[in-house]
Amino acid sequence: MGRRSSGTATRMATGTSVRRITYPKIAAIGPPQGLTERAAVRPAMIVHVVLMQWKDRVGPLEIERAKAAYLGLASKVPGITSAYWGRSTERRGAKFQGMAMLVAESRAALDAYNAHPDHAALAKMVDAMVRKFVDADMET
Repeated sequence: MGRRSSGTATRMATGTSVRRITYPKIAAIGPPQGLTERAAVRPAMIVHVVLMQWKDRVGPLEIERAKAAYLGLASKVPGITSAYWGRSTERRGAKFQGMAMLVAESRAALDAYNAHPDHAALAKMVDAMVRKFVDADMET
């Protein structure tokens, strides 16, 4: 009857093979086994995301300057593990054209980023460029 994989095969009287698949029982929804132990060892990280809708008069050079300031600031603050800046690839209405994201080791690291003197200058620069923005933090 051939190789058995995830199920069993039964030969019918007509000579046709029917594969009866037995699915493993699915555990209650929750983290994969072992995840809770790993999560207890690793402190929660914070992901900070900003979506930006540019004003009509904002050009690529201004956006590149803001990007450089943003990435430069992220590299100055201990506890910021990564930072990203780019164009939104949203295809449904393109409400926000720009996106920025950074990952902080802790809430304290994100607070230090927000309190950094260069952050006030960056916020002033970006505020002059955006029609509106949305920002959010997520704990992982």
